[in-house]
Amino acid sequence: MFCHAYYHLLHRAGAIFFCMICNMFSVATSLELFISERALFIHENSSGFYRVSSYFVAKVFGDLIPLRLIPIPLFSVIAYWMVGLQADAGKFFLFMLAIFAQNMAAAGLVFFLGAALGVFSVAQTMFSLSLVFAMVYGGFFVSLSSIPDWMAWLQWFSFFRYSFAILMENELEDTKFSFCEGFNGSVCVNTTVLNGNDYLEDLDFRQFNIYLNFLGLGLLAVALFTLTYVALLRIKKTT
Repeated sequence: MFCHAYYHLLHRAGAIFFCMICNMFSVATSLELFISERALFIHENSSGFYRVSSYFVAKVFGDLIPLRLIPIPLFSVIAYWMVGLQADAGKFFLFMLAIFAQNMAAAGLVFFLGAALGVFSVAQTMFSLSLVFAMVYGGFFVSLSSIPDWMAWLQWFSFFRYSFAILMENELEDTKFSFCEGFNGSVCVNTTVLNGNDYLEDLDFRQFNIYLNFLGLGLLAVALFTLTYVALLRIKKTT
């Protein structure tokens, strides 16, 4: 009977994870950002039309504002209430912020692959592999505590791991769910109560609080955007 209550939380976790995956598809549209104009960038930059930093800032902000900043609130308003997550304004805005932070880290990965590789087919393959890696270490498909120690450190490079921990803690921390497992006519005779904190413990999401997970996403995003800028500088030096 406990399994029925446990599966209810598992379904909620699956819905949250699916929301994260949906947003990853939108990030892939930016894979060609530094690929389609690569030859033009080399020509204009080497001719002194603009600096690498100006090009980098213009292209990144031109992508992030219309394709990340605007669509994410619209997606969150629809998905959050459709799934039936907690009807709390603070939790809703934290959900939206976590989705946005995850998108920033994933966008940094897409920009870096496009700038460093320069070939769309290769960059697409590497992004797909990176996405699978991030999902496996996200904590939904495989319990983080079951990963061997010699591979466990790789979880800290998964943006899914940080964002999923944030969203699950936001939804389940300090909550209790009651489920009626047996009826006598219309009267419930067997009630199971499941603590949300216990489920978070099972998923190994109690290592860090929400703010440290946001910090992890922020550091990943900063590192990847920095690597993108370095990759653009390297194009100028080697051509």
